[in-house]
Amino acid sequence: MSTPREDLARPTPARPDAAAVAPAPAGPVLRLPMAIGDRMGRGGMIACAFGPLDLPDRTAIVDALVRISTASPESRAGLAFAATGSGWIHDPAGLAAHCAGAVSVVDPLDPDDLAGDLCRRALDIDADRPLHYQLAGDYLLQFFDHSVGDSVLLLSLPAAILGVAAGGPLPEWLGERTARHPLADAVRHTFLRHPGQFLAAVNARQDPRAELDARAEAVGLPDPVRPRPRETRPWRPEPAFSAVTITKDSAKLIRSWSRKHAGGASFTAVLTMMLRRALERSGVPVAPASTLVYDLRRYLPPGSTVFGNFITGIPLRVANPDDPEQLDARIQETVASARPLAALLAGAAKHRLRPAPVPVPDRVPVDPVATLVLSNAGVSRSLQQLPWTRTEGTPHHAIFGVRTVGAEQLSVLLTILDGDVHITATFHGNVFDPAAVAGALRLMAAEPETLLLDPADA
Repeated sequence: MSTPREDLARPTPARPDAAAVAPAPAGPVLRLPMAIGDRMGRGGMIACAFGPLDLPDRTAIVDALVRISTASPESRAGLAFAATGSGWIHDPAGLAAHCAGAVSVVDPLDPDDLAGDLCRRALDIDADRPLHYQLAGDYLLQFFDHSVGDSVLLLSLPAAILGVAAGGPLPEWLGERTARHPLADAVRHTFLRHPGQFLAAVNARQDPRAELDARAEAVGLPDPVRPRPRETRPWRPEPAFSAVTITKDSAKLIRSWSRKHAGGASFTAVLTMMLRRALERSGVPVAPASTLVYDLRRYLPPGSTVFGNFITGIPLRVANPDDPEQLDARIQETVASARPLAALLAGAAKHRLRPAPVPVPDRVPVDPVATLVLSNAGVSRSLQQLPWTRTEGTPHHAIFGVRTVGAEQLSVLLTILDGDVHITATFHGNVFDPAAVAGALRLMAAEPETLLLDPADA
């Protein structure tokens, strides 16, 4: 990973506005439970950058945070971690000070390295604060402990905060009653009402030997059942972000190709194939099995609302990972079987028994192989409501990176804004060459048609 320029390595300290924020009405301290899905996400930060925007000043944003949190503590906008680490604290008397500490004014992002600058700032954020905002020139930066929620809240809060800060009303969704026990609700609604789905989820699990086969193929081992140890070297985490935007016209080309040549495979399936091909052409080896993150709200009873985490990742294993039709068929099969819900249930049970965090390895393979982890937030109407600067020729950016990622993982988050597809990859810059990853993403954006051709015809 290249060394950042000295003037960009650290943002300047916060410059608070002179105007004071009105204190929130006093009331009893609320101690709210932290759902199991949120506890499982604790410590994993998501860093976001949105811009260029027509931003209100810091005081207005702090006041908006106070108003939103007062109206809806479950929005998580003003919550603090309980000392136990497994709950939330909502303190009306200290809310104004808490929200003031969550918003700072810092130097603008480096226009030539937006994603890299965001990553460097993420490494400096206080992990004991669930939510932090920075006003960086005409960009809003959001640093979001994963225990706060998943992409649903991550994409909804910025528009809510900036809308209220600009004098708008509180969003209607803040008044929605949230499910207290969403996992139990989903299990009852999906498996107890339809026992056949539970059997389907169990049957959908892959043969363990298939996982060994995939791993062996990825690292070139001759014996898939008893693979020999891989040569390793000392290592410490060094997160890196790389981002790109696929234009609306290129996205249309990709969808048109899928309809004509891939049986109408989903956009996610085609992008997964394109990512694999782009990385491999750029010199980054990719494991056969990718992981896809699924939103489990589809398994809840109608009308249920979950602000917190309700997602899980499932390996996407097919005979030919270069075939988007096979990828799409496996995705549809996984959703229909409710396997993601069964996986979250199993993960929650394991976490209750052994809640200790997974230790960070201190060694990494000499010849690393990337495992893709793809999360597609889809079209975000909330992001479209942000006060984007509407100057002709000025591109909009929505960048999302995660501070914690596995040594050989390459985590890709994407969302769609006004038809453009915003993609951010998180990886370790001392495991995979940042220039190679950036080159792969540029290839997807600049020459998508070359990645859609069959390699035999290229």
